[in-house]
Amino acid sequence: MFASPGLAAIASQKSAYVPILPLEGGLNNRSIFVVAQESSFQGLSDLNGQAVALGQPGSATGYYFPLLNLYGLTLSKIRLAPTPKQALQWIAQGEVVAAAMSLQEYNLYRATVPESKFRVLYQDDNAVPNGSILVSNQLPQIEQEGLNDVLSSAPPMIPASVGYIANEEVPN
Repeated sequence: MFASPGLAAIASQKSAYVPILPLEGGLNNRSIFVVAQESSFQGLSDLNGQAVALGQPGSATGYYFPLLNLYGLTLSKIRLAPTPKQALQWIAQGEVVAAAMSLQEYNLYRATVPESKFRVLYQDDNAVPNGSILVSNQLPQIEQEGLNDVLSSAPPMIPASVGYIANEEVPN
């Protein structure tokens, strides 16, 4: 299973999945808050008393890090967006004033809501660990090792096209 950082942590802890290789991530895996381009908001404290969209529980960049960043604020409403595109549409429609997502998701989806322009209100400086390729702990150890060996020794174009990093330790 290819799992985002939050989902990988939950699957490892609650369902005993075993991470075998990390997924790509890097600086584009930063958690951000997005607002409409014309918004007067200058910082997170401006969100006090406002409606905000978060990603789904299990998302490090759309849910867990944003919750930490919002600590101490009283929001009028928190909506859980099924997708980053939906969160951007809610900003465009005025249903929320800001939305949390990863920088990578923002760069991917902002052009899909052509009626509005957006800007980054806040970028979290905390490094978000990469996701992981996970296997069930029910898979015999020898097969886990075999799968890891095959994936690690694949030609460089395979990991690059699929989005994993061969021969690197999995995130803790």
